[in-house]
Amino acid sequence: MDILLIEDNLTITKALTYTFETNGLTVKTVNNLTDAYDLTLALYKLILLDVSLPDGSGFDFYKDMLSNKDIPTIFLTAKSLEDDVVKGLNLGAVDYITKPFSTRVLLAKINKYIKKENAGATLEELELLTLGGLRKAVVEGNTKDGSLMAGQIAGLVKESCSCRELIQNTVREAEEIMKGQLKIFEA
Repeated sequence: MDILLIEDNLTITKALTYTFETNGLTVKTVNNLTDAYDLTLALYKLILLDVSLPDGSGFDFYKDMLSNKDIPTIFLTAKSLEDDVVKGLNLGAVDYITKPFSTRVLLAKINKYIKKENAGATLEELELLTLGGLRKAVVEGNTKDGSLMAGQIAGLVKESCSCRELIQNTVREAEEIMKGQLKIFEA
């Protein structure tokens, strides 16, 4: 997941960059709004935005650049007054975290978002992921005995997508692949 961190505190930036990267996340950091305005924001799946930056307000940046985009944003700021929290959430941020904060808690919230994002995958994406993974498992023999039974494949697909037609087509395809594998083993 690509995260954009807009934060002027170098200590926080280094700590979060380390935490994210060691947990398999990619992060781009900028320490002011001038640089942030130059970025293609659509490249990022999540934005962490400080409110008090040297060249402007994170609230204003959100209104100007993010309010009409579908990019989840978490305000990460020392502004802890109730009015500030309410303002950030009313602008449309998915969360508002005040400093000092726990990097573990922030990472847990980001991981929760990642799960939520993956749960929103389209049927087409699920079909591609499921069928691609099953084909790879069958072709490469990624099972204990080197083969997959059609029922196992149907079960895997059913767990990923309840679309009856997809399951039936996958079972038929799996049976054909199994027949081909059996011919190889018999020869």
